[in-house]
Amino acid sequence: MNGEEAVEAFQLAIDTERYYDLVCLDIMLPKMNGQDVLLKMRNMEKTHAANRDTLTKIIMITVMRDTRNIIAAFKGQCDGYFIKPFDERKLMGILRTLHLVEA
Repeated sequence: MNGEEAVEAFQLAIDTERYYDLVCLDIMLPKMNGQDVLLKMRNMEKTHAANRDTLTKIIMITVMRDTRNIIAAFKGQCDGYFIKPFDERKLMGILRTLHLVEA
């Protein structure tokens, strides 16, 4: 899936009120990078899904390890940031912290 398709799928989920619990984004996506996708998704939630109790959890999973990308992702309100290859135990830990899987 490219970045534009991800945004379209997210918008469709909002329009049909079938919200995602979790979105995993790479920063390096064709047509629109993951940082821009993250910002668009958060803006769509603010505009169209303001009545929801919780926002979709968004985790960046990428090879980009530079401070600029990490800071930008958290400013864009990501819920986690993993550098590939990542440890499955760490991923499960954040999923538990975000209450997406049971402890």
